[in-house]
Amino acid sequence: MNPNDYLEIQITKRDVDKLFFSIVKGLNAQEATHACIVAWSNGETAAANEAMQRSKRLLIESQNEIRQFLAAIMAGSIKGQ
Repeated sequence: MNPNDYLEIQITKRDVDKLFFSIVKGLNAQEATHACIVAWSNGETAAANEAMQRSKRLLIESQNEIRQFLAAIMAGSIKGQ
């Protein structure tokens, strides 16, 4: 297969939803990190810790959904051959 060849991919709406929600969760994780920094700079360590944990959880979920989406693309491209 040539690197310039187009792939015929079979993906589902669920796969596209995973991509969408992974992006949303990544943005929410950024927002939580911002809240963490603001809380920490204001001396609110409990709120900062909570925001950091929320950010970590959202980042992990986002990364897992991106991995699932990429796996669906790889599996779909194999089916399309």
